[in-house]
Amino acid sequence: MLSSCYRIDLVLLGIVLVALSAFGTVRALLV
Repeated sequence: MLSSCYRIDLVLLGIVLVALSAFGTVRALLV
């Protein structure tokens, strides 16, 4: 149970990091 929740947290964290990096890249290209 704890392992599954931990995995979900890692997945969400990865998605957030990818979204932030993508947003930063797009913003840099636009500017």
